[in-house]
Amino acid sequence: MLSISDRHAGIYLATRVFAALCNMFALVLFTRLAVPAVFGDYLLGFACAFVAYGICVQWLLQAFFARQAHADAARTASAALVAAGVMVALAGAGLALASATGLLSAAGCAGLVIGLSAFFAMVEIARARLQAGAVGLAGVLRAVLILALGAPVLALTQSAAALLGAVAVAHVLAALPVVARLRATLWASGFARPRREDIAGLVRYGWPLILSLGAAALALNLDRLLIGHFHGPEPVAAYGATADFVKQSFVLVGEAVAAAYVSVAKAAHGRADMAGTRRALERALAMLSIACILGVVFFLVFGPALFRLLFAPGYQQAVGEILPILLAGTVCLVLRAYYFGQVIYFSRTAWADVASAGVMLAATGLAGWLLVPHWATVGAALAFALGQLAGLLVFVLADPGGRLMPRYPRRLFRVIRRQPAVPPR
Repeated sequence: MLSISDRHAGIYLATRVFAALCNMFALVLFTRLAVPAVFGDYLLGFACAFVAYGICVQWLLQAFFARQAHADAARTASAALVAAGVMVALAGAGLALASATGLLSAAGCAGLVIGLSAFFAMVEIARARLQAGAVGLAGVLRAVLILALGAPVLALTQSAAALLGAVAVAHVLAALPVVARLRATLWASGFARPRREDIAGLVRYGWPLILSLGAAALALNLDRLLIGHFHGPEPVAAYGATADFVKQSFVLVGEAVAAAYVSVAKAAHGRADMAGTRRALERALAMLSIACILGVVFFLVFGPALFRLLFAPGYQQAVGEILPILLAGTVCLVLRAYYFGQVIYFSRTAWADVASAGVMLAATGLAGWLLVPHWATVGAALAFALGQLAGLLVFVLADPGGRLMPRYPRRLFRVIRRQPAVPPR
């Protein structure tokens, strides 16, 4: 019999894989339907909205997940929603003002911030309440609705703003089943009115996360924002389509390894089983490293032909120049996010996460500002890769000798052999 945690991990992994495949298909279809300038505008608008969400709302949801308790779960969830609503209003007003004054190249960002916030707020509350089925369904619905709403809107309007609006609506609609589930469980007796101290507690706990989550969100999107700033939206299309396809492919592997091995390591660490924790982490590193090597080889050998097959002709010109650089940066991203960055669950402090995000943003910004004006997409790819490498190195240097997170290459193949469940005495 599978435990509840095993069933939940299986639901999350299966639905995320399906959603990722839908997102990759939507990416390919959108490049077929949109001219590069329109799709580039959409990517810039989405990047701006995601950065605004990361800075204004994501930290609050993480604080809720950390602080929520069974005794006052309904009131804490209500406090998170009220605070998120205030932050969304501020973010939307700021984005609308920036768009009206010409600082943004695409409209519709404010609407997408609302959609992202509504979706992730409901999902985070449901995840905290162990509603794995509702959370998984929401992820699948979001991917399907983005495809179902975005494709016809794009084909009919050729408008980045309209596509951003369709994606925002998809997020809101995908959250409705979660809302219904929470209405029948968490808020069965009505919406719990939050207290002032509930909101203040979330803010006190979560505001330092603005530094790490906001910096990480900006660092991951700064490369395409700089291309748009210096060269306009058209080159963003080919660059963004290639980068997103590669990242999505590797993130699938990263999430699978994190669900299969890092979760086991977390459980062992909670039981104070240090040997079991280290064994699971060694396997995670081995599997992730081998998967990254195979992925790099695959894209280097078959990538150009694959992108010629999938993307429209106007999106293929940058692939040959940026693909190797994007692969290097994406490997660093996966190792940072899905292995070395998991150190926060095995240490008593999260300062390394804040430092990594800050260094990653600084390296990406400085390199991008120097390289993108002259080298365009190649410069952006280099800035992305250097930023991810810098962020990864912070985690490595913060753990001398691999005391918490093993990192020895000589273990690469040995650790994936079958080992006994209980180490020999």
